[in-house]
Amino acid sequence: MTVILRNGSFFVVACLLASITLWSLYLPDIVDARSSGPSARRHAPRLSARRHSPRSSVRRSSRSSVGHYKKRVGNIQVNVVRVNLKDPRVHVLPILAPSAGDTPCPRASFRYFIQCYHPVAAISGTFFDTRTFRITGNLAVRGRLVREGYIGNAIAFDANNAPCFIRNTGRMGRHTPWEKYRAGLGGGPTLLLNGRLALNPRGEGFRDPGLFRPARRSAVGFTRNRVLLLVNVPKAITLRQLAKIMKSLGALCALSLDGGSSTAMYYRGRVLSSPRRPLTNLLAVFETRGPLHAHTLAPRVARAPRGTP
Repeated sequence: MTVILRNGSFFVVACLLASITLWSLYLPDIVDARSSGPSARRHAPRLSARRHSPRSSVRRSSRSSVGHYKKRVGNIQVNVVRVNLKDPRVHVLPILAPSAGDTPCPRASFRYFIQCYHPVAAISGTFFDTRTFRITGNLAVRGRLVREGYIGNAIAFDANNAPCFIRNTGRMGRHTPWEKYRAGLGGGPTLLLNGRLALNPRGEGFRDPGLFRPARRSAVGFTRNRVLLLVNVPKAITLRQLAKIMKSLGALCALSLDGGSSTAMYYRGRVLSSPRRPLTNLLAVFETRGPLHAHTLAPRVARAPRGTP
């Protein structure tokens, strides 16, 4: 390019060229300084993650083993809490309604459960009589049967957090060796067994006509890879539809839990499904580096807040 200088403009052009030269020399240092600031970290390209691989690996190792996602199965939207049972920090167990006194069959609102126990996630538990609030499914904690039931089967977790399916239809809960398990929860009807549909509600002792009509549903199941699935369906569906949903999610064995007006799900500060009645028990997930304390498993509350049943 040819530059024509007039009226003594040579000096101005010379200064301009000098400025450009200095800017080109110091620009890389300025860019490097800015790239280490907060703004650059917010907008860091993918390549920067490779340059800082130790930090990204720490994030992966400290990632929670409990997660939630929504999935559409056909035309049905479902909430799924996925729990990695291989993580020793994870504890899954049934919890009872916090007692404010010597109430023989305590019950509480779902939100009050969460306020007292502070779980990572929770879902509807086993069945109970809606008039007397007496629990009719088996509940076991730390190898001890805390509530005895007589219908359905159960899911349990051994000392290593491995899940298993327990057949106890037709017999009282006392005849199951619960001492072998860290926790256990009765439920039903059975939806899946060894990856196949296994619906037989009447054969498991279920007689309530409402169970056979479309309703909001809750279910629990586990995969071959020791992943626990807590599933909530806010739309009214049949048991067969629920079984197919659990199968599509990869469950090996699955049980239906208390549903209808008792359908409830919670995950990390969010109530994903709110029940329409007080509840007596839930299936809860905790994350802790050590064993759960006794007061965490069964807290006694001195005074119930206003509006709590």
